[in-house]
Amino acid sequence: MTVFDYLIIGKNPGGLAFADSILSGSDCTVAIIDDTQSAARRRQNMSRFISGGVRDAHIGIGSYTLKDWRREYRPSNLKSLNRIADLQAYCTHVLIRKMLPSGRVALFERTKHFGDGRVKSIDNGMMRNLLVRKRIVDASHFPSAFCTSFIPSFSVAAGVNVVRPYQLDTILNVTPTTFESYCVLGGGRAGTEMVLALLDLGVATDKIRWVKSRDAWMLVSETRAAAANRSRYRMSRQHEALQAMAYAQNPDDLCLRLERLGLIVRTSSEQVPTYFLPHLITHEDAERLRQVEHVIRKGHVHAISEIGMLLSRGAVPMPAQSLYLDCTGYSGSRHRTKVVFQPQSIDLADIRLSHPCFSAAMIAAIELRDLPIEEKNKLSVPLDGGHIAELFLGSLLNHHAWFHDTALRNWIERCRLDPWLQITAQRLNASDRVPKDLGIIRTILPRAIINLESMVQRDNACVQ
Repeated sequence: MTVFDYLIIGKNPGGLAFADSILSGSDCTVAIIDDTQSAARRRQNMSRFISGGVRDAHIGIGSYTLKDWRREYRPSNLKSLNRIADLQAYCTHVLIRKMLPSGRVALFERTKHFGDGRVKSIDNGMMRNLLVRKRIVDASHFPSAFCTSFIPSFSVAAGVNVVRPYQLDTILNVTPTTFESYCVLGGGRAGTEMVLALLDLGVATDKIRWVKSRDAWMLVSETRAAAANRSRYRMSRQHEALQAMAYAQNPDDLCLRLERLGLIVRTSSEQVPTYFLPHLITHEDAERLRQVEHVIRKGHVHAISEIGMLLSRGAVPMPAQSLYLDCTGYSGSRHRTKVVFQPQSIDLADIRLSHPCFSAAMIAAIELRDLPIEEKNKLSVPLDGGHIAELFLGSLLNHHAWFHDTALRNWIERCRLDPWLQITAQRLNASDRVPKDLGIIRTILPRAIINLESMVQRDNACVQ
């Protein structure tokens, strides 16, 4: 085939979630571009230790998630998983077993897209033109929790051991030296999970140094108590969270209220975080992170030598035999989506906090609605940045819009990628009346939205 309704750039869970939603909701055809070289470059910041803060049950396509695949193919090794390898194997399995047999999907492996449907084979250099009847879908940046670009932002003296997270396995296996210290550079997603990985590997807390230019609030992952009584517990927590959003005086007050409710958490007891990171972490892991005493808060790293580090706000001596794990972020090159829908293209983005695959599938469901582009963009506001009020406001507006659209609410009822929204949609559709607990939430929701909007406007005014 050379004519397709959609051309998806990126053979990853987000691209597959979008494709699956399109295939199940229409008779459209899909081409998927697998740019292996670009994908390999983005994986340079990945490690088998990095989970990305997304549960396995929420990754992949709705009918067959990563959790389903692991139950079928890795039932005896669930405690020792290589997340990168599993994601790659899962995507290949879904394509070969689920999508290609439909006859409506074509996979162009080791192929690079040059715009407007022009593609080139990495192997033989052959160019071809693919006619795209509807839109080109950019999933190449997805998901941000797993893929990043990397630009070194500091100098390193000869002989200093500085590695990226994916190199840790090799270092531990081939280097007989016991390092005097393990220094994690970066306080974001990768840095947080790398510290946890070192603790899991048995590294003593007094051997760990953690360089953080700033501290972050993080979302709390669901507890066992919540899982035991999921519906009632979640409904109660949702109402409490909305009350915090409705009555908080400012973003800092909102964070403290949500912390008291156990909905967000900090990783340092004595430090008040300065931004919000929508990354899932358990209370138990947060407590383990708080045991790390050597936290270095002197800004960004500028240089590393054999005797220590030079940072923005001073120098820090280090043991001679130190291993530096560079988990620093995007260095100014992070891709940010401002608008999802364009006349000829779709740029996948998170439109539901901590649910990237649900976001991709929902964008496809919105795409299949017969609506003007302006209306589609109102239903899919991208959630990005570290401003907690803005993130929650965008998320609430998206949820509110979806549940007031009958077609989208029915779609949510069938989607397994977000069990909480699915249960809510099922309860609403199964009754002629709004259930009492949902009615309480509906009452507080407008005040929460208005208050969050006021916070965002005040903060924007201060910045200007």
